[in-house]
Amino acid sequence: MARAQATPERIRLMERVIERITELRKGSLHPLDTGTPTVTLKMPDGGFKRKPLFGGYELVFSGGYVGKSGQPNFVFEPSDERDWKQAEFNLKELDVAMPLFGAELSSEVDIDEEKMPVLFEKMLQKFAADDILAADAEKRAAQETYKNNPLFGRF
Repeated sequence: MARAQATPERIRLMERVIERITELRKGSLHPLDTGTPTVTLKMPDGGFKRKPLFGGYELVFSGGYVGKSGQPNFVFEPSDERDWKQAEFNLKELDVAMPLFGAELSSEVDIDEEKMPVLFEKMLQKFAADDILAADAEKRAAQETYKNNPLFGRF
């Protein structure tokens, strides 16, 4: 999937989608699938390291953000004591490490897609379409206000 340009409008949409995902999934427990995905870990001293995690670890979803590269990152905390504070996954890493995350989310947002990169893009499109509809409804309401006011335009 080609990366879409991260315009300020797209970044705002991504932040809203991440906020919605966080509302729905925060605190949910997710086991890592088999294998050893290499992910970005936030260490207790605030630094970051790329290290492999082992399948079977259970992580708790805590939120997400749009990174410097303009791509979404999802943050998980360990369910038990580890030598790191948080694990961060981009969309592709999340899809590989926790394939059920997208499947569970898709049923909650009523979009038929399990792959996180595609699901996230569909959520962006849905939010953009909702924004257009809301702006159109607001514009029509303003026009109706003036049309239905017999005093409008009188001096």
